Amino acid sequence: MISAVQKEVAISPHSEEYLAVGIVLPKDAGGYLLVSELTDSENNRQVSRRYIRVGPAAGEVTFPDYPIQVNGLDR
Repeated sequence: MISAVQKEVAISPHSEEYLAVGIVLPKDAGGYLLVSELTDSENNRQVSRRYIRVGPAAGEVTFPDYPIQVNGLDR
């Protein structure tokens, strides 16, 4: 993990919310996995993964497949 940001939010059921979170990008160019996670009051998690490119695209970027634990299961 390069960095982490934690922010507490409240979202009503069946609604949507735009949450801007600033992140510090790595200094080294390449492909990275950005993971966002929402946890409800019962500790159920919703995980979102986005692969991002940092720096100039010098050829093909390989994105690693990181296992992520969601409610005790690999996803």
